Amino acid sequence: MHSHLIQSPSELEEMGFVPVEYQSEMLYGEFGDRTNQAGAYSDPLTQRLLAIRMFVGPGKTLFNADFLQTVSSEEVLFNLPDWKMRPGAEKLSVCKGDLIDVFVAFSGTGRWPQNFAAGKMRVSEVTSGRPNKIRLSVL
Repeated sequence: MHSHLIQSPSELEEMGFVPVEYQSEMLYGEFGDRTNQAGAYSDPLTQRLLAIRMFVGPGKTLFNADFLQTVSSEEVLFNLPDWKMRPGAEKLSVCKGDLIDVFVAFSGTGRWPQNFAAGKMRVSEVTSGRPNKIRLSVL
């Protein structure tokens, strides 16, 4: 389903996502040392992508068709944030076969997003473009 078309948290639960309470460790790692770039959490030394959190719901808008993201219980299509990084910044390192922790945050009209876990997913495709995208599939 297109990320900007999800209208309620129950839709995510129906897809099999599990509600979770936000804890910084789930995204920033056990030692709180991961770097966050627009929902992509990486090792600061290697730039290896370790976790993502995609925002979905009526609080999200689609910039244009190139920036479409999708989410389902079988597959996630995520835009890498490197298109908006400053010149000279190191790009994220992600390869086909990498295992990534996947989280989805429902952004409705409330002050705080509701977080859901999809678990570990495997990168099945890396696509170059503006933006670069990764497709993640269930293990």
